[in-house]
Amino acid sequence: PDQATIETPAAEAAQRATRVWPGWVLAGTVAAALAASLIVAVVVSHRPSQDLDEQAVLDGAREFFRVDEGVEAQLVAQVAPPDAYRADPDFDVRRFPGIRWRSIRGFLGRQGVAYDIRGPRTPRATLYVVQGTVPGLPTAVPPRPRSTTGNRAIAAWQRGKLLYVLVVEGDSRTYQRFLPSTTWT
Repeated sequence: PDQATIETPAAEAAQRATRVWPGWVLAGTVAAALAASLIVAVVVSHRPSQDLDEQAVLDGAREFFRVDEGVEAQLVAQVAPPDAYRADPDFDVRRFPGIRWRSIRGFLGRQGVAYDIRGPRTPRATLYVVQGTVPGLPTAVPPRPRSTTGNRAIAAWQRGKLLYVLVVEGDSRTYQRFLPSTTWT
């Protein structure tokens, strides 16, 4: 009889220890999984966005322009845009006194600035500026658009680490009205 009394607490202690052990293993496994997920999220978010080629830029710009509302834009002459996303020198306030800028997200998977270029009786045009490099792009504003699909004239160029994409509602002639006369050929 004494043996049963002694064994029962020992058996209960062993069962409790066995029950606690899986709990700690489960908690440790969950914590490790969460830590790994956090590390992956940080690494992925700091990786540069997907590699681009010219066709992907043109297609992405056409689609973004189609749904782009152009809200909350500020006059460049009154509020300076972020230095990291300055407009191309050919699109300054002297040439376009009414040019407005606004922050954008999701343009080709990036953030940047959109410059809305409008005037009385002019079609809608936007110069998108994001950081990124695209092999093979010209280093100045192209004299002719690279795409004129869907009543959108689009061209892209690269200056340093900035990617510029001009989207104009209209055809090639409409596009050329936004260019400095020195780029016309």
